[in-house]
Amino acid sequence: MRYAQLLELADRLTCHSAVIHEGLNVQWPPIDPSDRMLPLGRFGLPALAAMFAGDHWRYEGARLETVQRLLHSDAGLVPGIQAAILLDDVQRLVDSTLEGGIVTDLWLAASGRWYVRDEFDSDGRRWLREITDECRIRLRDVDPAYAPSQTSLHGDVESAVLREIRECRPLLNTRFTPIPSGSAGGAGHALELAAASVRSDLVLRLLLETLRAVGAVVTEEQYARYTDLCERLGYHQNYIRNYERLLPGRGDWN
Repeated sequence: MRYAQLLELADRLTCHSAVIHEGLNVQWPPIDPSDRMLPLGRFGLPALAAMFAGDHWRYEGARLETVQRLLHSDAGLVPGIQAAILLDDVQRLVDSTLEGGIVTDLWLAASGRWYVRDEFDSDGRRWLREITDECRIRLRDVDPAYAPSQTSLHGDVESAVLREIRECRPLLNTRFTPIPSGSAGGAGHALELAAASVRSDLVLRLLLETLRAVGAVVTEEQYARYTDLCERLGYHQNYIRNYERLLPGRGDWN
């Protein structure tokens, strides 16, 4: 019986997935950083940003320990998949033509840390390079032969993602306090610039996480469009469910 079928059976029987994967010798497929069907929901840089929200992460360990918690959260998944996706996300921003201040704004907006004055992520590119180092260590441990490569995704969503950013920009710029990292335009400005130079899959996920971080409320129509974009990019249905609190009456921040 295939591993995925065992997991489905465990779910139907309301068993924890650990019942399946612990102690089982699984012939895992190769690590694929383009995999978007992770049933856990959020993944990559937005998932890490959520873990760093505000300064609550301090109660659970140091900053690199927080990164490592995400990198090791692939129980039931291909070992190393979280590190591979995060590395792919981060490397795209590090290698982009975006100014350093914009890269910093993207991180601080998605993590809700624009009001926190910590030194470690005051320079976004420098902080992201620290993250890539941790990702590479994790990948060497689980698959020494793994060679990171630029992934490609199906789905022509660039123009649609840009439209969603522009529609949200007044809300983002009202709620987001510009920070002294070089961007006077706030989160909406940073996301719009990112949409022109970074893969739209990552920009969409950063947009959703930023909307969550600023406590935004969107219309049913907007949420339906976000759902459609996630489906077109091959995301698991649990991904967009992480953002149901963006809908009127669903959040606990209003």
